[in-house]
Amino acid sequence: METPTIRWGILDAPVKHLITAISTSTQEKGKAFVSKIWANSNEPKPVVYDRYQNLYEDEAVDIVYVGTSHSLHRTNCLDVITAEKHVLCEKPFTINERDAREIVDKARQKKKKKELTGRSRKDFPVPEVFTTRSIVDGIDESNVTILTYRDNRQDKTAICMSTLLVRGPTGFGRIEGTDGSIAFYTEKGPSWPKGFVVKKQGSEEVFSFDMPSGTVGFVYEAESFALDVINGRL
Repeated sequence: METPTIRWGILDAPVKHLITAISTSTQEKGKAFVSKIWANSNEPKPVVYDRYQNLYEDEAVDIVYVGTSHSLHRTNCLDVITAEKHVLCEKPFTINERDAREIVDKARQKKKKKELTGRSRKDFPVPEVFTTRSIVDGIDESNVTILTYRDNRQDKTAICMSTLLVRGPTGFGRIEGTDGSIAFYTEKGPSWPKGFVVKKQGSEEVFSFDMPSGTVGFVYEAESFALDVINGRL
């Protein structure tokens, strides 16, 4: 059985996954990126555009990955959907709920679905959200978010913090429960988890995760999304 192929177009995101086109602010920037990433590759080099619209209209592109500044995600996603392309957007999806709903509504109108970096599931409970953030040049430099999950028996609270200003500890996340805890750890940063430790009733079990050589984990998301497209689920 022949392995199916999905063709990608990338907006300002250095991700290697059978890419047929990229679009950057200048031709020089895009060509330098291609020369570096494809230096030792036998795969055909992608077309380089200096206008996003040209990439949206490229018939050789099936999926567009949006990796631009967070403040541009709304515009980019809407433009991709208008061009009848599938879109995979890095996190955060948008900078507010209003923009997110606008994209979802337009995608539904176009009978397109989209997948977000950090996939969401319908069976997750929806929390009340309080957040404060510092945005510099369109990027959330630091933020604190409190999530409150209402429950008939006992409310549950999650406190999430992030910043680009300092390097965080290797133990970056912890879940406390009535029977034990789960602690997440990393070597490079929270976006590249190395594993987690489960402690329960005096026992401790370590679960480690090694990403394939030359990747930072995005390959799993890309492959999952591609299979959804191939199998008609999107």
